[in-house]
Amino acid sequence: MNADKLVTVDLDAEELEIWIAGLREAPEEVPREEFESRVGTSWAGLDQIRDELKAHRGAGGSTTVTISAEQLAVVHRCLVATVEGLGVEEFHTRVGYSWETGQRVLGRLAALVASV
Repeated sequence: MNADKLVTVDLDAEELEIWIAGLREAPEEVPREEFESRVGTSWAGLDQIRDELKAHRGAGGSTTVTISAEQLAVVHRCLVATVEGLGVEEFHTRVGYSWETGQRVLGRLAALVASV
C-alpha cells in the first residue's frame, strides 16, 4: 500500500455515518496500550480523521471523500474492531445501523483497502 496515495471514494450517508461511528467506537474496543499498534494511528490522529469525515455530513444523499490510503486503512481497522467488539445487538444500539448494513459497509471498505 502506498500510504501517501490519495483515494477518492463516493459514500452514501449510511456509509459515512458508519465510518465515523467506527472511528468513535474503536477506542472503546481496543485497549489503550495496544491502540497505536493495532489501529495504526494515535488517538489524536484518529480524531483528526473523524473530524475530516464529519465535515462531509449534511452533503445530501451522498458525498465524495478524498482520503489517504493510510487513513483509509485506519478507518478499516477501526470498523473491524468496532464490529468484532460490539457484536450484533450492541452494534445496532451504539452505531444506529443494522449489523447487516455494517457488514456491507465493512465489506466495501475492505475491498477499497485491498485495491489501494
